[in-house]
Amino acid sequence: MTLLSLQKPWIRNGIATGCAVAAVGGVAVAGVDSGNEVQDVKLLSGTAWLPSGRVGQLSLLDGTSTEVSAQVQVAQPGSVLDVVQAGPNAYSVDQTAGTIRRIDGATFEVSAPETPIQGARAGLTAFAGSGKLYIVDTQRGLFTNADPRTGRALSTPQTLATQIAPNTTGIDNNGRLWISDNATGDVRTLVDGAEQDPIKKVTQPGRSMLTIVNGKPVVVEVAARKATVVDPLLRTADMTVDLDLREGEEVQLSGSPYGDRFYVVAPRGVLTICGLAEESCSNAVPLAGGRLGAAVEAGNRLFVPDYTTGQVWIVDLDKKTVLAQPRVVKSARQFQLVSRDGVVFFNVPDSDEAGVITLDGTVLDVAKYDKNDPNKGLNAPIKGVPTQPNPQQPPQQDPSQVPVLPPTQQQPPTQG
Repeated sequence: MTLLSLQKPWIRNGIATGCAVAAVGGVAVAGVDSGNEVQDVKLLSGTAWLPSGRVGQLSLLDGTSTEVSAQVQVAQPGSVLDVVQAGPNAYSVDQTAGTIRRIDGATFEVSAPETPIQGARAGLTAFAGSGKLYIVDTQRGLFTNADPRTGRALSTPQTLATQIAPNTTGIDNNGRLWISDNATGDVRTLVDGAEQDPIKKVTQPGRSMLTIVNGKPVVVEVAARKATVVDPLLRTADMTVDLDLREGEEVQLSGSPYGDRFYVVAPRGVLTICGLAEESCSNAVPLAGGRLGAAVEAGNRLFVPDYTTGQVWIVDLDKKTVLAQPRVVKSARQFQLVSRDGVVFFNVPDSDEAGVITLDGTVLDVAKYDKNDPNKGLNAPIKGVPTQPNPQQPPQQDPSQVPVLPPTQQQPPTQG
């Protein structure tokens, strides 16, 4: 079966082909041939699994062809879904049901749901990398390691004795999970389901954030206006970078996966680009104030989502200037930006809207599913029930027996 047989008929008109993407934005992957077998295509870079909670599905979007390569059912319609990608494979995180499923990137097979932490719902989070899979309940401060082939817990959930604040956790290139403990100022590490001795007093107790920068944990302490770099091998935190932050600012933090730099986005409309070797960070790019998200890096560009306008700010990393401000959604709403192998995808989780943003700002829209018939094009029906059911929840009907309703008949997604 060739790639052409995977094309979905509801892809919106006006979408460029893979060659057009290469010509316009330079994001196509060399060597892609539409005559290759499907399995070969999926081993190439530049694909992203995107969630659609309204219909309970994940869609695999190919950034080169801007086409939907796969569409799988992973949850009940109206579920709160997240997705974690590990190479070509993905893990669906169903915060409504409290379950994890693995999607095989080569066969599109969806595993049976697992409940690695009983009772976890809105706080259920997964981290995957280097053959490791960690499941965290951020609300109760619980964690466990899981089988990356199934999502099943490999150990009894353990407690971190603290609630895990948003944007304080990251996984490095060696599969170690790092957590900034806001209650103590320590940085904690999980390896294969076991907590290591904490790195003491990296920050003062209070609000801090953590990101991974080229394999190194970096902790930003807003009140102290500084970033602290953690050496993952020596387990020391001696290097700091001064930041130009205002007291009480709710900034957005992200790190470069390729270089020793990190990015701070302030709601007053400033993007700051910081090098780890700098004593102070002064490379500021003016944006516009509003509800801004974390910067995403691809191809020597930074992409900053603006939820107030529905636009994305594209910044040249070398010149530190704004190149374009394309609009990706028509109204002010939350959307996701995902960078995979040099391709930037946008996704609106509660609708069929998604697409690719090229390096020059061209927006290529793609419908993840047919909103008039969400079942159309499914690769496989949903199957299975959790092997570790939560005793606190009433029995539910087998999801494989529940029909997927058109969006007009669905209830609004649960937000908890």
